[in-house]
Amino acid sequence: MDQAIFGIDGGGTGTRLRIESADGQVLATAESTALNPRSNSIDRVSTVLHELFGKALVTAGLTMGELSTGFIGCAGADRPSEKSLLEDIMRRSLGFTGKLGLGNDAETALAGGLPDGFGIILIAGTGSIAWAKSASGRIQRCGGWGHLLGDEGSAWWIAREALSRAIHIHEGRLAAPDPTGQAGREILAAFLETWKLASPGELIPLVYGDFDKSRIAAGARIVESLRERGNRLAGEIFAEAATDLAALAVSVAGAMDVPASGLLLHGGLFAGNRWLRETCSSDLSARGFSVHGPGSDAALGACRLARSLV
Repeated sequence: MDQAIFGIDGGGTGTRLRIESADGQVLATAESTALNPRSNSIDRVSTVLHELFGKALVTAGLTMGELSTGFIGCAGADRPSEKSLLEDIMRRSLGFTGKLGLGNDAETALAGGLPDGFGIILIAGTGSIAWAKSASGRIQRCGGWGHLLGDEGSAWWIAREALSRAIHIHEGRLAAPDPTGQAGREILAAFLETWKLASPGELIPLVYGDFDKSRIAAGARIVESLRERGNRLAGEIFAEAATDLAALAVSVAGAMDVPASGLLLHGGLFAGNRWLRETCSSDLSARGFSVHGPGSDAALGACRLARSLV
């Protein structure tokens, strides 16, 4: 058969590989855990890539030598050192010899979500970032600083803020949004129950002893459930998240000096949280943005970018 191409979408907590034939037919897909070279060891990144291709190539009935071109979009792969690391693994460890493109996962999501492949994408998942590409190919980003320096409005940020503020209310160090402080106690109790902890002090070994960013980010669902039930602290945190996310899009649009059109909402938090999605859409639409989504097949986008290399 003619040589095939592949695309990889490496998000904050999961990675997807898509292999297509020369005429665009899907031959195989595979999924694994996060690929981010900034939050995983080199050995782990290598293991994830081996797992993905090990599964998909068998399904497709191909060898690595029959893949002519590929594109990897990966969170944490914006800088030359990170791209070099991924390329080295692909070349030396997996034996890929074809053309290879590398970029941020926002680029692949945009390519999969907007028909022209340019515009603005606002991602809210485990982390958060706004990323823009002009018709001339110019690229600009805002956010995407990771959980220590940024990720405002993301699932991680929502869960972390809820836990932090609830603890402060529990200790009397923060004024509660309600007279009795019940909102903070409800949030703290919900996290302890979900994680099967007997007391607030047990949060320390759980969070720091075996750090799992995705487990903490999943706590955003706890906060959303309480927001739906009228918890005022959860409501405040989600309102701030919506404001912060919209600000990312506004900032990147200003830096690009492009019309506020073609804005794609993307990421698991937008997909799974109707209130946040509609609030951000309403805010951005009022500012003149033409909002699309949520929704994007970023692995398909990666394949489209791979074809552009041919």
